[in-house]
Amino acid sequence: MIPATVAFRVRNHLNSQILLEHGEAGDLPAIPGRGIVQTGLWEKTIQVPYVDKDHVKAVVGYITKQMDYETLIERTEELNERERVKWQQRKVGNREVG
Repeated sequence: MIPATVAFRVRNHLNSQILLEHGEAGDLPAIPGRGIVQTGLWEKTIQVPYVDKDHVKAVVGYITKQMDYETLIERTEELNERERVKWQQRKVGNREVG
């Protein structure tokens, strides 16, 4: 794991100073998804996909119409369990098991 700070556009230089120890996040252009990633070794301006809340609501609404609530919960739990198993297998493969 690499400790890092991610900052998107903030209201002012003070907020940026708190996050990044400089004011550049306050100067980012008003482009949704534009941000700064900072680690102890490097810093980079990034562009990530931006999905607005209306799109998220539409997708969630579509999915919930496709199945009832109980089925949706069951599928979510199945996916979570599969991801947990994959994560455990990766840890075993990397010999990080305690």
